[in-house]
Amino acid sequence: ENKRLNDYLNEILREIELKMPYINDQRNEYAKTRATHDALANKLENTLRENEVSQQKISKLQHQLNKLIVLNKHMARQIKVLVQETTNTQKQNQFSSSNVSIFNFSLTDSDNNNNNNNNNNNNN
Repeated sequence: ENKRLNDYLNEILREIELKMPYINDQRNEYAKTRATHDALANKLENTLRENEVSQQKISKLQHQLNKLIVLNKHMARQIKVLVQETTNTQKQNQFSSSNVSIFNFSLTDSDNNNNNNNNNNNNN
């Protein structure tokens, strides 16, 4: 009976020895896979952190953009009002200049008429 048990144990030992290279390969492959998994998990964690920081920056920039859009609209309204005021002022200045020119023309005509009358009177 001992011989049969020893033979049986020897057979199991041979099978284990035959499978040992395969088991070692699997163990090495598992270690590589585990290392790759850990590296990818770290990379994912870092990427998620970077993404969160980027999202915060985007949010801040979007807020600044919205402020600048409002400011731009406000400044556009101010510029429009200033352009209208400038145009109105220019029109008023042109009107005033026209009135002065007409007034000067009228005075000049009156002076010429008076001079002509005086010349006519002196000639007579």
